[in-house]
Amino acid sequence: MSILAALVLSFNAYATDPVLLKTGREIYASYVNILGIPGSDPDTTALFQQNIGRLPKAGTPNELSNNVVLAVTELGGLFCQKAVARESAIPAGQRNLFGSIDFSKDYSQFDDYTVGKFTEDLAMAFWQRDVKDAEKAALAKAIKTASPGPVDKIAQVVCTIYATSLPTLVR
Repeated sequence: MSILAALVLSFNAYATDPVLLKTGREIYASYVNILGIPGSDPDTTALFQQNIGRLPKAGTPNELSNNVVLAVTELGGLFCQKAVARESAIPAGQRNLFGSIDFSKDYSQFDDYTVGKFTEDLAMAFWQRDVKDAEKAALAKAIKTASPGPVDKIAQVVCTIYATSLPTLVR
């Protein structure tokens, strides 16, 4: 077989394997599993029910729209807010997601090491892979150039970025 034929066959094999979005229920279940918030939580359940019409139903790529992005951002933000609140109340060694952050310190704690560890922990939780250098650099820049604010709010925003990222939303 020629190299050209092999390339055509390999291209066609991948071209017929479409990327699918998670459905709204799969997104909700992912947040429950990743962030450790019970699926029966009344706040997240109510928000899910309120947004169910805006979330993907079949998971087809054409369902990705502004409404989906807004609904996922709202839902992911609430899950992240609850995860940050839960983990900020327990010792760092007992945390699953935010062990590298000291919630009793201010914004100045975000040095290169802390930002790197924080982004690596969330990438592993949400994407099941290491964070790439370009991704880490972009997130580090966003964290370091953000106006100084409460550490829990910074953690919530970064968590929501991961929760609403395309690698989190695809099957």
